[in-house]
Amino acid sequence: MAGVLHAFENGCIAATVAAMLYVPDGHVRLSVAWFPAVLASVHLILTSGVRWPLYPLYGVFLLGLSRTVFLQGNAGFGKSAGIFAWFVWITEVLAIVLASFFTNTVLQPVLPAPTGPYAIGFTDTEFVDPRTGARVQGRIVYPAAVVDGAPYPEEPYLAFGMDSAKAFINFGAPEVLKKIPYILLHWTLVKLDAVRDAPVLPVARTLKREKYPIVICSHGNGGTREVSSAIHHDLASHGRIVVMLEHRDGSAQLTRDAHNELYPYDATIALPDAKTGTPGGYVWARRKQLETRASEVFSVLAAIAAGKFPPFGSQACRKEHVDTFAQRSEITLLGHSFGGATMLTVAARFSAWRAAQGLEPARTSVVVHDPAIDWMPDDARTVVTGGPDASSTPAEGVMVVRERLVADLQQSLSAIPVLAMYGTQWIKWGWGEYRAVQSAVGQSADAVFGHGSVFCAVEEAGHQSFTDMAFLLPPRIARMIHFFGERDPVDTHATIAKLTDAFLIHHHTSEDADGARIRAFNEPNSGRLHCILLLCPERDRSANRLTLHVLRDSCAFSC
Repeated sequence: MAGVLHAFENGCIAATVAAMLYVPDGHVRLSVAWFPAVLASVHLILTSGVRWPLYPLYGVFLLGLSRTVFLQGNAGFGKSAGIFAWFVWITEVLAIVLASFFTNTVLQPVLPAPTGPYAIGFTDTEFVDPRTGARVQGRIVYPAAVVDGAPYPEEPYLAFGMDSAKAFINFGAPEVLKKIPYILLHWTLVKLDAVRDAPVLPVARTLKREKYPIVICSHGNGGTREVSSAIHHDLASHGRIVVMLEHRDGSAQLTRDAHNELYPYDATIALPDAKTGTPGGYVWARRKQLETRASEVFSVLAAIAAGKFPPFGSQACRKEHVDTFAQRSEITLLGHSFGGATMLTVAARFSAWRAAQGLEPARTSVVVHDPAIDWMPDDARTVVTGGPDASSTPAEGVMVVRERLVADLQQSLSAIPVLAMYGTQWIKWGWGEYRAVQSAVGQSADAVFGHGSVFCAVEEAGHQSFTDMAFLLPPRIARMIHFFGERDPVDTHATIAKLTDAFLIHHHTSEDADGARIRAFNEPNSGRLHCILLLCPERDRSANRLTLHVLRDSCAFSC
């Protein structure tokens, strides 16, 4: 659809240029101008008037009409009429140049289609903590029983429409652009490749399981529930129930509070001191925020463990107990950036939390994309990095590191396999404590994470390559501001999705592998990416850790 719209816009521009060049007299010019005017009117209707790159073209018609009317009514003005005609003509040319530039630079965003065999549905809902009554907002995405070709209504990508677009630009854009938030108006045209409240698809026999495993996702700072829809929808299309949380700690660009009022991003947290380079109160404030985020994740886990998973899908599906579909004993914690730090913190405290709740151990794994390790609270960060840093959190109101506590957290993490995936941008900049995480995954007996853990670097991937920003922003502009490298963001997304899916297949499969199990896959419609996943038998625990290197054209898991 986006390609058709792009071609249509260029057709409008070409028709306008042809109308301008065909000017034997005013009457003919006016009649010829009707054709591109009609095209532009159709464009306004198709895009609801929000596809702004063609706006300069609309001005061309008004200018052409004014020139024709003026010349017809003021034929005797001589030189003045000629000057006016030339002024209008030059203005029209500039407007057409601008329209052509914007149209071919600001392409209509399209999210990559899910690659799994199942259509997907989604339900926006709230999880209620059975212990405290705390409410956590989120979206549940799941395999859906969708009829091919049925006229399902298209759902907008942005949950709050233009309010969401304004929140995005207020979060990270330069000050000059914050004054014109309508440059993101066309984002409201982006649609989800999912059906709201569709019936849940019965678990297929080909999955070799009775229920769908659960993936709980935490967004990064300045994110929202939908900001990583591409990767989350892809995971759901392969047979998983994906819970996309929206945190109310002030780190979401825009959400709703407990009273259903819009709650914007909290920009009051002090920025780091640019002169001294010390994090000051900024990092400490983020660590306090993470405590709120972690408590929200535990509230969701408590609701799931207590069988209080909120109903989702069609009304008919909601009458069935959710345990019909969800495998509550198989959970993956997935997070990007701040969300990655959140999920590692939850994983570190997970064993103690389950013991306090009187719950049986669950098959758990963690996937983190560019985790912001330095924003983790002292207890979990000490376990991952090997010791507190110079900016350790002040004691007041925040958990203090204790030797016994660290030992408990180490025991928790050592039982959980972790896929730590970094873009080469953060590795190049030395961010995210990637060396400490690589050591935590490493092959020594002192490694922190559980057996089967993986560390990988995705070539030419920027921090936003793990989110939908890679598809929402024009590629040329995104590369200028270092959102990602020269690699096609769709190609990068395919790599991230495939590796995440392969990791979860390994750690959430009912198959008993006595020896090595090999799974090979290729990039759809492309020979550029060929990955082989070698899964090692569980023998020597210190040697049973996976290391992964992802190159532009190839990648390989190895024991």
